Amino acid sequence: MRSMSLMRAGARVALLSAVVGAAGAAQADIIWQEAFTGQANGANPSTDFTANTTQDWVLGENGTTVDVRVTTAAGNAQPALTLVDTLTSTPEGTASVPASQWATFSTANGNHRTLRATFDMRVDRHTTGTLASVPRFRFLADNAAGVSAVNVGFGRANANTGQAGDELFFYAFAGADSADPTAATAIGLSGGAFIPGFDFGVYDTVTPENNDTTPVGVGATGPEFYRIVLDYTPSTGVAGGRITRLADESQFADFTLATIAARVYDNTTAAANADQFRFNSGQAGQSTAVYDNITIEAVPEPGAVGLAAVASLGALLRRRRR
Repeated sequence: MRSMSLMRAGARVALLSAVVGAAGAAQADIIWQEAFTGQANGANPSTDFTANTTQDWVLGENGTTVDVRVTTAAGNAQPALTLVDTLTSTPEGTASVPASQWATFSTANGNHRTLRATFDMRVDRHTTGTLASVPRFRFLADNAAGVSAVNVGFGRANANTGQAGDELFFYAFAGADSADPTAATAIGLSGGAFIPGFDFGVYDTVTPENNDTTPVGVGATGPEFYRIVLDYTPSTGVAGGRITRLADESQFADFTLATIAARVYDNTTAAANADQFRFNSGQAGQSTAVYDNITIEAVPEPGAVGLAAVASLGALLRRRRR
């Protein structure tokens, strides 16, 4: 009898371990995704993720000085999306996908509490008269300006490392449409120096092509792709993430953003007023940026996963008793 009890107890422990393991590995829901596979070179991006016959992308371009196109000359792997802005004034280039074109979700739901954006970014050229005009990614609530925005960009400023002139670096900020890069918001800056893979050299005031994502001192020969992962929990206003150099994934930097006002993201509003993600080129500067492998996920909160695990365990035990 004792051996039978021990066997049953051992089986229950095994079941519990399996359920907890499954909960720990719970998958986020992919609610939008694009890698541009099969899209034509030189065409505007074309995506209908939910197959609702409505084009997902909303583009701000004029087709000449501000251009948003698919390119087969770059990507991770090719093709990719390129956002080219040769103006030093308005309008800036934008490429947005409103949440009305994502799969059904709401961050009011515990199973969809956090939004996670993952994408690869490479900057081929950048010049700007104002520090805040940078190529960047944004989560934007209700298509509204200001306090709702969560941003990751690539720009230049004095990072207080002892270099002569402004330095180039990734940075992140929240609660504003645009913000100057600073040493406080720089990603990969530690102890007054940039960590390997995150030092992009000094800003060149003459040649924009020298202002790119070529890391110095690590053997890079040209602009490289970096994978950006941005987690944002609208219900708490907390955001942060990680940027990884894809040529050497041991080189990465984590970051956190200032907390902003709580809100709910969902896809129940009309497209014109929808929550969305957006790529910007920078309004008072010129830039060429390449984006690829874009994924938006809705990530469950730990509590929701735990409840699901308990429910699953109960169901498994009931089946075993039968």
